[in-house]
Amino acid sequence: MKKIRLFLKYYQSIAIIPSIATLFFSFQIKSLGISFLIAAVFSKLFILIMIWFLEWMNNRKKENLYFYFNSGITQIQLYTSTFLIDTIILFIFTFIVLWIF
Repeated sequence: MKKIRLFLKYYQSIAIIPSIATLFFSFQIKSLGISFLIAAVFSKLFILIMIWFLEWMNNRKKENLYFYFNSGITQIQLYTSTFLIDTIILFIFTFIVLWIF
């Protein structure tokens, strides 16, 4: 349970850009159809890779991730869980948009 809270805390720290992309993709799926969902998932993966690259460029010593490393979370686990959380949020918003709007 502690690791889940840490994953959510990290996602919360980078959630601005993925959240905007999630809202954009959700409304685009409404107009373009469910087949756009595959492109949205790959775009979310690209956004996460860009966030990782920008963090790597800004802080090559990874001092901002020591808190997670000391808690037993590797960088791969951190970014994998972030992608999964982001994808789940995309599916939830997509189904809300498709069913309500």
